[in-house]
Amino acid sequence: MNLNLLLTLLLLSFSTAAATVSTTLDKLSPYPALTLNCDNDEQGIDVPVPDRWHVTQAIADIHYTSSLALDRDVSQIIFLINGTPFALAKLEATAPDMRVKLQIPAQYFFNGYNRLSIRVTQSTKTLGCQAPCSPDKFTFINLGDSTLEMEYEEKTVPLELSTIASFLFDPKTFPEGRVHLIMEDQSAESLTQAGIVASGIARRFDYRKVIFSVSNAPRPGVDNVVIGSAAFVQPLLEASGLSLGSAVGGYIKIFPLPVAGAPPDPAHALIAITGQQHDHATLAAETFANLSVNFPGSQELDSSAINVPDIPAYAGREVLEASKTYDFKTLNFPTTTFYGINPTGRSIEFRLPSDFLIRQNLSAKLVLNFSYGAGARSDSALNIVVNDKAVRAIRLGDEDGGFFKDYEVDMPTFLFKPGRNVIELGLELHPLAETCPLLPGNLFVTMFETSTLSFPDMPHFVEMPKLELFMLNGFPFTRWPDGFESLIYLPETSPDASSRSCPSLGRGICWCLAGPPRCRRIYSGIRRSRPDRMRMFPIRSCATGWVPIPLPIASRPAGSGPGRERSWSLNHPTRWGAV
Repeated sequence: MNLNLLLTLLLLSFSTAAATVSTTLDKLSPYPALTLNCDNDEQGIDVPVPDRWHVTQAIADIHYTSSLALDRDVSQIIFLINGTPFALAKLEATAPDMRVKLQIPAQYFFNGYNRLSIRVTQSTKTLGCQAPCSPDKFTFINLGDSTLEMEYEEKTVPLELSTIASFLFDPKTFPEGRVHLIMEDQSAESLTQAGIVASGIARRFDYRKVIFSVSNAPRPGVDNVVIGSAAFVQPLLEASGLSLGSAVGGYIKIFPLPVAGAPPDPAHALIAITGQQHDHATLAAETFANLSVNFPGSQELDSSAINVPDIPAYAGREVLEASKTYDFKTLNFPTTTFYGINPTGRSIEFRLPSDFLIRQNLSAKLVLNFSYGAGARSDSALNIVVNDKAVRAIRLGDEDGGFFKDYEVDMPTFLFKPGRNVIELGLELHPLAETCPLLPGNLFVTMFETSTLSFPDMPHFVEMPKLELFMLNGFPFTRWPDGFESLIYLPETSPDASSRSCPSLGRGICWCLAGPPRCRRIYSGIRRSRPDRMRMFPIRSCATGWVPIPLPIASRPAGSGPGRERSWSLNHPTRWGAV
């Protein structure tokens, strides 16, 4: 009896239908290929496994090319998953171009990011002492021509709202997320609520690819979200034997996904976002999109009010403010130690506002705290590269090692640009003792997270219209992190048009924003701007082209919130939109 109960529980823990996903490895990496150099090298990619997956099988097909100079007897390639080797092969000069098909043990995968690593040991046929990083020691991994196929079963969705952020709308989902929105109609109120919900879903997916679909009925096989008044939601649920609780204001509840003529699908969820009136449903949608803390571990949630804090302009994701000092830890560069001969460096990535008027005669400042080990040759150095341009080399020439505190490096501001910028810290470390073979000895550099980066004060000024800034990061609609003062016009409101619009509303420019845009209303048709239509959702269309259209400047609405009284001065008499 106990054994039967255990088997029943195990069967209920996972859905019976297994699914398969296949992708090329370059989709899981920012690089199209990996190049492994020197005597020993290791690189890899992170394979995401969503929390709702139970991996049952994984097969990797790897295409690699190695040097013709390698010695087969001592050169090899090793494949690892989360640090555990599962396959290895010889690197042969007689067969430099190879493709291997590898079975990865499913038990080594966990829910999260799994490191699929490739490690090489490379030695040439050259007699005598070999340089550790001679150019003929390489193995090239073609990620675009390598694939990973995974078979998995979907776990049962816990009927708790806390699963929304970490289980249902999981940024680890690949190659794409799929969500179906159930709307009452195509009215402005319904479209507004759907836009708010789509934005919240996209934020939880971390603005990765999400395919939205829209209709007035549930869709099997994907997570569904029904949005609207209780008068619409309650009959839809009752048709499947489900019911809402009693709600005074906004109301959110999670159910297993009902399937017509069959038992509910335990591997997918139906989330009801509703209220007795449209205003209450909008409040529930805003709560769903904006709640930054974890949802409760209960099945339902009542929302009587939501207060969204005011956000300053230019406070989007990874955007640096002038005259403010950022430590490396804030810039996603924790204390890091680099070991060995010429180790791989690390970079800092950030964005500058699109309308930053960069003054050419000023300098940004790095203040570095770092140490290096004894035994380094006098030509060892720490190199600083800004946007692929070498700026400075710091000599690490003391044989006894050293510690630097508050080492200042000035970088000319003309090296930077609006939008994305990269500062790379590269290392050239050479051992003092020229033994054969060369040994790394005590070579290391530790860069501490207390190091800082700062920019001088620079004005915000740009000539408009400037379409390239819009294509860069959605400027000027992303100037306010919550899309303040932006509008959306939907010229067509059919269900098909709404399906096409939701990915744009949810993913579009929103990746540049600090959080979900504050949506007050979406209007259908192209209309003139009015004061009561100023606090809107950001605008981005699914169309292939963008055309700037002049819209008359409307006055700021009353009670627009603190910190938003300063107007934006442009040397053009119109406010610009896009269609």
